[in-house]
Amino acid sequence: MPWLKIKSVVCVALIAAATTLAMTVTPAEAVLSGPAFSWGEPEQIKQPQPTFPFASVSCPSASFCIAVDDIGNAVQFDGTSWAAPTSIDPPNALTSVSCPSASFCIAVDDTGNAVRGGLPFAGPGVFTALPTQRVFDATVGTTATEVQITGVQGVPDNATAVVVNVEVFRPTVASYLRVTPAGADAQVATQQFAAGETISNLVVVKLSAVTGKIQVKVA
Repeated sequence: MPWLKIKSVVCVALIAAATTLAMTVTPAEAVLSGPAFSWGEPEQIKQPQPTFPFASVSCPSASFCIAVDDIGNAVQFDGTSWAAPTSIDPPNALTSVSCPSASFCIAVDDTGNAVRGGLPFAGPGVFTALPTQRVFDATVGTTATEVQITGVQGVPDNATAVVVNVEVFRPTVASYLRVTPAGADAQVATQQFAAGETISNLVVVKLSAVTGKIQVKVA
């Protein structure tokens, strides 16, 4: 069984998302159990003047939220601040928004329209270089091992693909290394290696849209 190291994350491909969820909760309505939840002070979200009420907000992660209002605007939160509104369905009232991840979102309005946003609809991604960081160093076999990429070593939650350097270290038998999005088995090998060989290769791999993970195995 080979020892596999993913030595570095070289870059990530980012995609801008346009929307996100389906339920509005206010502090007065929240019913909490366990440790007390801490609420911050109210923040004014940027909107055109005059302001219009927000109908729905969704946060698939702590660094990505979307709120929608009743004149067709979507507003994005990056974990620190709210961006300026983006008009996605004027002048209709958006009533709800849902995103299972930053790569796919749907908002609906009060006239029966659905507005889709995210990876399939937002155009090309942005190539962003990151400092070299190790994200995985363990033994793998013929059963796939999933590796978390988003949220690790500076890789943002809305990354859709990464460039990684993978290294096979002194395997006991000859075989093939396969690196794919989590849950997707590849028919093409990433790297062929011989018994006792230490070898590395640069790989561009898409991330799972649901979990932000890749998987590695030998076969």
